[in-house]
Amino acid sequence: MAPARARRARLRFAIVAIFSTAAALAEEAPTLRPAELRCEGLESPPAVDTPQPRLSWLCESGDPEVRGQAQSAYQIIVADSSAGSAADEGNLWDSGKIVSDQSTFIAYAGAALQPHREYFWKVRIWNRDAAASEWSPPAAFSMGFLPPNSWRPDWIRGDGVTYLLRKPFPIKKDVKRAYVYASALGVYELRLNGSKVGDELFAPGWTDYRKRVQYQRYDVTDAVHRGDNVLGAELAPGWFSGKIAWFNAKRYGKQPAFAAELHLEFADGSSRVVSTDGSWETSSGPLTASDMQDGDQYDARLEKIGWDTAGYQGADWENAEVLGGESRIMAAQRDQPVGDVRTLTPVQRTQPAPGVYVYDLGQNITGIARITARGQRDAKITLRYAERLNADGTLDVTNLKLAEATDTYVMRSAGAETYQPKFTFHGFRWVSVEGLDAPPALDEVTGVVVGTLFPETGSLSTSSQELNQLLSNIRWTIRNSYLSVPLDSPQRSERLGWTGDANVMAATASWMFGLDRFYSKWQTDILDAQSYGKGETDGAMPNVAPRWMAKASGRGGGWGDVGVNLPYLLWKRYGDTGVIRASYSGTKKWLAFLERNSKNHIIPVSARVSTAGDWENAGDPTPKDLVGTFYYALDVAQVAEMAEALGEEADAAAYRARFQEIRAAIIKRYVAQDGVVANGSQTAQVFALYLGLYPQGMKDKVFRRLIDNIEKRDNHISTGYLGSQWLLKVLVENGRPDVAYDLLMQRTGPSWLYMASNEQTSLWEGWDTLNPDGTFGSKRTSLGHAALGSCGDWMFQRIGGITPDPLSPGFKHFMIEPLVGGGLTHAEANFQSPHGLIGTRWTLHGDRFTLDVTVPVNTTATVLLPPSSPGAVTESDQPIDLSDHVLSKRLPTGGVSYHVGSGRYSYAASGVSLSGRASRANEPSGRESEDEMDPSGSP
Repeated sequence: MAPARARRARLRFAIVAIFSTAAALAEEAPTLRPAELRCEGLESPPAVDTPQPRLSWLCESGDPEVRGQAQSAYQIIVADSSAGSAADEGNLWDSGKIVSDQSTFIAYAGAALQPHREYFWKVRIWNRDAAASEWSPPAAFSMGFLPPNSWRPDWIRGDGVTYLLRKPFPIKKDVKRAYVYASALGVYELRLNGSKVGDELFAPGWTDYRKRVQYQRYDVTDAVHRGDNVLGAELAPGWFSGKIAWFNAKRYGKQPAFAAELHLEFADGSSRVVSTDGSWETSSGPLTASDMQDGDQYDARLEKIGWDTAGYQGADWENAEVLGGESRIMAAQRDQPVGDVRTLTPVQRTQPAPGVYVYDLGQNITGIARITARGQRDAKITLRYAERLNADGTLDVTNLKLAEATDTYVMRSAGAETYQPKFTFHGFRWVSVEGLDAPPALDEVTGVVVGTLFPETGSLSTSSQELNQLLSNIRWTIRNSYLSVPLDSPQRSERLGWTGDANVMAATASWMFGLDRFYSKWQTDILDAQSYGKGETDGAMPNVAPRWMAKASGRGGGWGDVGVNLPYLLWKRYGDTGVIRASYSGTKKWLAFLERNSKNHIIPVSARVSTAGDWENAGDPTPKDLVGTFYYALDVAQVAEMAEALGEEADAAAYRARFQEIRAAIIKRYVAQDGVVANGSQTAQVFALYLGLYPQGMKDKVFRRLIDNIEKRDNHISTGYLGSQWLLKVLVENGRPDVAYDLLMQRTGPSWLYMASNEQTSLWEGWDTLNPDGTFGSKRTSLGHAALGSCGDWMFQRIGGITPDPLSPGFKHFMIEPLVGGGLTHAEANFQSPHGLIGTRWTLHGDRFTLDVTVPVNTTATVLLPPSSPGAVTESDQPIDLSDHVLSKRLPTGGVSYHVGSGRYSYAASGVSLSGRASRANEPSGRESEDEMDPSGSP
């Protein structure tokens, strides 16, 4: 461990030990209870293919008003039957009482788990007074396919790019349990006895189908019955054989295919498996064409009524083709599925042309439109989508590029019919309806928001409605972009998992949504894409994941670096060392690739490592060789930290030494005596300040040059995707929170509030995507692109005041440090951390500052208040010195830090001075001097 870090760790330990002693002398703690049991980050996952799944839970208190509550021990039991679990018996694993406060990512350590079996587990915990809780209610997880019992069903397909498949089968016994595995090369909807199975859309999700395909498992016990049954599926091209980006279709294959295996367990103890094979029947259906970009074409006159039920008789069915030679990794889906997130009713309808009805949802979304139409048989209804309107009220589709974004529906009869496309999605705010004599009512057109169904975990609101609109735009754009993978834009003919775009937004997105499973799945896509590098490109990380081109594509400068930066963030935010262990070999290969492509530790432009640079900067570009070399330094520093966490001490020491070598090379090459870094762009100065890439004694000069650049631009931002994520942080840490707030609150472009003005409801691809009059800028780029919203991370940390402790991954300990400024008078933040809800609410009235804090059970926090009059701080309406479970420390800045355990706290301070701030430089997790920088760059 580095000396500075060791001193900070010892101080942190001392604080916690003192706090624990004080807590032990206080009132008797109430009993705790475990809640929200999770296996591999999910509640009751339907299929786990990890032999030793990891278990987690939250600790809740019987009396939340009692402070300083913590888990002192736990016991886990796992049983192979619900009866055994109900009897509190763990016949597969009984951990015994483990003295530990750990409550996340505890690996199963019992008897070998068997494929396809369902398991039941419970946990009980002990509080700080060694009082045991009751056993938790049982939770369950089911195992999927496990080696050596690999994927078994045949891959089958029909004729054409869309088709139906069906398999009748009889059941002659009482069914005890039934479950089905299913997957597709393409996208599928599973049907059983006339009903859809599951709520998923676009299953099995997007991966590099040449290497890895996900499968789903569904419990269908209640859907099967004695007698005749029918299992069916509808197939469409999806990402497998549909269009991707600006290229033609069939990037992975020519036609979709399907595989499934239905397991039937009978009451008499016997079992049966129904698998895809050559006996399945196939036929065309009403979906005559489908493409993710172009849309669905559906002819209701071609519907085969009852095709997925017993007794159906159809003349145009034939046996399915069985595919041979299919070899790929089949993996259980590890993240949440894609589905319907919510619906929106239009706020307005217009008619810009005869027979053209335009509906405004009032919000830019990703999804489709559901319509109830009244017309005649054979009427063809056309739905078109766009993010903005032309001056005449018609749809402006120019920024869709090659995407047709059009769905059609042909009515089967006169009367009312409802249609919702199922195998496509669009990015839009306006939808036009054509082909009807009369317009549908507003409540007959619905915007269906589609995306990955991860939970919402964080919220932030302020006294500024403009900032609130910006936060809403950031939230919506992330929600709209994260669909199986983090897409760049959901509307045009691109929709790729650009790694740089998602890299800069990962920290912000992780506040608003629970993305541990989503990002873990995508990290697998990233590593799968890396593995294609050979020879000179061996170890190169991708610029797009999943891989979609036949050849390896990618490299760094903020893009390929995601293969290091993302697992590092997941570790810090969620406390998950599993993802850094799974990524470790790949990260080392990546660093070796960068070293091979460097010259004296500088990444030259000729190496084509950084090809994009600081993308979408506002006329202030940064040399690409500096961009690539900065990320090389950042990656090395982060891998050094991860190596230490994994016990790879030799690697950690080597990478720390390499960081210093790269740092010295950057200083020699780019840092001038007057503090100008490279060409003096805002991003160049931010890079140097963020990682300490300057000579001793020159920090103030480097920072002064940043301020000069900002002032030269009349207090406007000029950073692009890469520099924007750290700009505000660097300004505050160097004593200019006023400038940070000036940039955040700037209303004219380029600025964040400029993007949130004039009724805009999502973020743009570039600072100048729209002109002040609402017309497109010269590039006509996306109105739904998240990458410029990275300021959200700073807003949660400094306006909301919830700051991760880089020495305590997963919010086991964290800081509460709201930064008052920008004319704000109050703010409120909530964040569902891996250990429970963290909450803050602060107000400012004159020089009186109040702060309410919620700290979850089994965690501790350091609360930092701004400088105030001596003796003017109270907690829960009494002098702070009388408050229980609060340890204080006066800071040189005049502020005070309070070290607290779980509970609710209410602070008030009078005579508050906003000219200074409580500095984390005096905290155990902070940097202790300019010469002893922690190069990691905490998230």
